Amino acid sequence: MAGSFAKYRERQAYHWREASLHPIHGWPYTRSRMAWVARQCATSRSILEIGCGDGALLGRLARNGTSVVGVDLEETAIGLAGRMFKQRALRGEFFKDLKAVEGRRFDTVVLAEVIEHLDDAEAMLARVVGLLAAPGRLVLTTPIRLLERSLDVHHVHQFWRDELRAPVGPELQG
Repeated sequence: MAGSFAKYRERQAYHWREASLHPIHGWPYTRSRMAWVARQCATSRSILEIGCGDGALLGRLARNGTSVVGVDLEETAIGLAGRMFKQRALRGEFFKDLKAVEGRRFDTVVLAEVIEHLDDAEAMLARVVGLLAAPGRLVLTTPIRLLERSLDVHHVHQFWRDELRAPVGPELQG
């Protein structure tokens, strides 16, 4: 994974603010991305988000009673997710390691703005296959590569639009 993430220590639960309609702190891109993911998950009874950060996306998905689980390597993020859920009386499980959910199956696995941070995106996608119930759905968002080099120091690899089809493979393509 690229670099160390200090954003949750510095900015706390900022995705919750960005997802709000607040005129200053709300961010239309964050809201629209979360709305798109929520539409993709609309029929799911169980959702795993890998790289859940502060839990804002899962919070939106948990409001209708969906069973949600979040995993993030950043301990601060996991703590924030738990606190934000508790403050809002939402139910969810949060773990620092993907091994905590081994053996479980989910209707949907979400990788929202995550694979660009991974050293081995293909290995993660292969691992996701083992976490999906049959039939299952992978919901993946990532910045589309526009330049030869990413401007974000935390991105290991940004994908050209057609480049994503190869690592996802036919078993995950819709």
